[in-house]
Amino acid sequence: MAVGLNRSEFADRIDVDRSSFTKIADGKKPLLPRDAYKIFELWGVDMNFLYLGQIRDLPPSLSSKIVSHLKALTE
Repeated sequence: MAVGLNRSEFADRIDVDRSSFTKIADGKKPLLPRDAYKIFELWGVDMNFLYLGQIRDLPPSLSSKIVSHLKALTE
């Protein structure tokens, strides 16, 4: 993940059950607003990214990691 944690560590940091987080990350369960806010508090990840995929308001270091990851997926 772009913040340097694996899924289990990330789930633990935002106080979400690991199996629930896996479902959220896989798009099988919605991200609750309270969990989105926790992500924002910890890493400054804008709600527009979490819900709409817009990267323009992310911290620059995080947006560059995400763009690099997405480019690697398409190559």
